[in-house]
Amino acid sequence: MKFVLKPALVACFLTWAFAPICSNAIQPMAAKVLARFPAAVQRTIFAEIGEGELLDIHRSVEDGAIVFEVEMNRNGRTREFTVAATGELVDIQVFLDETPYGVQKTILAAAADGKVTDISKTRDAGKTIYDVELVRGRRTRNFTVSADGQLLTMQVFLDETPPAVKETIKAQVGKGSLREINRITEDGETVYEVEMTKGGATRDFTVNASGELFGLKTLLSETPEAVQKTVRAEVGSGKLLEIEKNTEEGKLVYDVKMDKDGRTRNFTVSDGGDLINMEVFLNEAPAVVQQTIQSQLRGGQLADIYRTTDEGDVVYEVEITKGGKSRSLTVDSNGVLFSEEEPVALSDTPAAVRNAIQTLLGQGGQADITRLKEEDEISYLVELKQGDKKQSLTLDASGKVLPSSKN
Repeated sequence: MKFVLKPALVACFLTWAFAPICSNAIQPMAAKVLARFPAAVQRTIFAEIGEGELLDIHRSVEDGAIVFEVEMNRNGRTREFTVAATGELVDIQVFLDETPYGVQKTILAAAADGKVTDISKTRDAGKTIYDVELVRGRRTRNFTVSADGQLLTMQVFLDETPPAVKETIKAQVGKGSLREINRITEDGETVYEVEMTKGGATRDFTVNASGELFGLKTLLSETPEAVQKTVRAEVGSGKLLEIEKNTEEGKLVYDVKMDKDGRTRNFTVSDGGDLINMEVFLNEAPAVVQQTIQSQLRGGQLADIYRTTDEGDVVYEVEITKGGKSRSLTVDSNGVLFSEEEPVALSDTPAAVRNAIQTLLGQGGQADITRLKEEDEISYLVELKQGDKKQSLTLDASGKVLPSSKN
């Protein structure tokens, strides 16, 4: 169906939409169809159409929510946009010459010898992004660009991923079906977000450039027998909520969430079935450990406590937050604080350390600094960022770079 609304009648229609006047001036079919929509939807539709032509409207459901898909002709171009039932503009089709210069530049560079077939402007987490469809050769792929021209994601295919990434993806998909891979580069680090269908369900996981796996939701029956045994023993009469398969220090682990004794808590199991750590609450720790933790709060809030076994010794790993920053402590079962990690500003480091970091940074760049204290020894873990390059090193209190084996 095609509804052409003459510009002179738009204002009259808006009045008609909220009060039964001017209705004789509107084309009866268009008026009849649009009158069915919520007032907020009508307002958005007319705001976008302006002096253009309304061509078609479809009511549909996306991700369980009602939306209105609208086709219009404006300034000699036919385009589509989507409006939520609340009247919010979900997305709108745009053309390359209508995007900011930085966005155009990125789109053209990413497209290379391919052909851009569609661009949609949308809002994601309060920010404007551009979703682009590209045809290159016989393949159609999508990528996204931020409003300031940064390439956020690029759809890739399995044969375009590094060997280690490809191996991990194939191992996890198994007999399932690979749906989509998106390459994401942020702060100089590249990861691959993968979507697959397996066991009748759609699942997502992430693989870093080294082929390490993160964030794969897994069923208990899909884990090794030793892992299943440990999980069942720890959950007991409680309720198993979730299992996520991850990589930790190059080894596969299973992060488990359960509900037990009226509390939700997490624990981690190795691929061989060993219990690596268990989340506990303050009143479950020994009294001497509780006293040490409380003395270290210093006006902050206790985020979490994990009980773990390190070379046969039980220790408590504690995270405290204050002013948006996180501070980590390690306390032994006797209540002795023997390690502490805390982010610090460059100005809070000793002069020798500060000078060494400034020399390493040279012109430009930035440094994230973590103050490490183990027993009575203090050192500084420094993450240097210069453009796309990153470097991690540790300095002692005199500003000397420690050997990598001590980093």
